[in-house]
Amino acid sequence: MGARKLNYYQSYSDFYDQMRQEHLKITREKLEEKTRRYKRNRRIQFLSMSCVACCIVFGLLSLLVFRYATIFEINYNIQGLEREIHILELEKEDLYSQMDSTVVLKNVEMVAIHDLGMQYPKSEQIVYLNQKWDYKLAENQRDFEVAQNSNQNQSVMSNNYMAYIQLWLSDD
Repeated sequence: MGARKLNYYQSYSDFYDQMRQEHLKITREKLEEKTRRYKRNRRIQFLSMSCVACCIVFGLLSLLVFRYATIFEINYNIQGLEREIHILELEKEDLYSQMDSTVVLKNVEMVAIHDLGMQYPKSEQIVYLNQKWDYKLAENQRDFEVAQNSNQNQSVMSNNYMAYIQLWLSDD
């Protein structure tokens, strides 16, 4: 009986040790599984956050490149329009020079006489200009002389037109 008790106690302690080891093994496996899942989840979170960060950076860089492309395109269009303006200005100058070369004074005279009914000035319509302007700066006579000269200037200016026409026509 003593041997049996020894076997019984020995088998119980072996059983207890075996159960404890199995429990420790299961607990270790669960802990390892949890750590593996935790590491896997952390890797997945890291990868997903990295992908999101990369997408954001790519989006910002794409927006920046798009803005620079738009600015470049606008500058290119502006340069093209400036070139076109320059070409049109050169063409305008050519047309003005062609127009100036086609105007003949004889043709202008004929149109003025026949179409517009103009005539050469008569001798009583011709006014000769005096280039001396004499202003006295005396205090009491100053206002009177300036007014007198301005009245003379108005009459002279009205007759200037006819005098210039006569001078112009006499040069031909």
